[in-house]
Amino acid sequence: MRLVWAYLLVWIPVSFAFELLSALSSLAMRGLPAIVELAVHALVAGLSVAASRMLEGTAPARFTAAASAVAANGVVAIQSLYWTVLPRDIPPGSRTLRAVLDVAVMVFLLLLVASARRKSRETP
Repeated sequence: MRLVWAYLLVWIPVSFAFELLSALSSLAMRGLPAIVELAVHALVAGLSVAASRMLEGTAPARFTAAASAVAANGVVAIQSLYWTVLPRDIPPGSRTLRAVLDVAVMVFLLLLVASARRKSRETP
């Protein structure tokens, strides 16, 4: 679960920070769609941090929160590849491979969360 915790607490907020910094200078030109997209990505990053903090304790909903955050980040990753108004540095022809890798990471992390949930139910 440390991998899921690090992904949610470090990787996602840092990725969002880089996304915000790269879009900030052109935000006025990109308009309301960019602001809405950044706001949604900020909410998902916030959910990720909250879920990671829940994983540190014994909150009853910690696994549900972690799975929700991982799934939300998977959706944001795919959305950012295909339907974005924010600047992206994706080489031509690599979107499909990147999408497959993003889905694979999401599935792997969700399997880790499910495994931890099962183990927590087995131990009294």
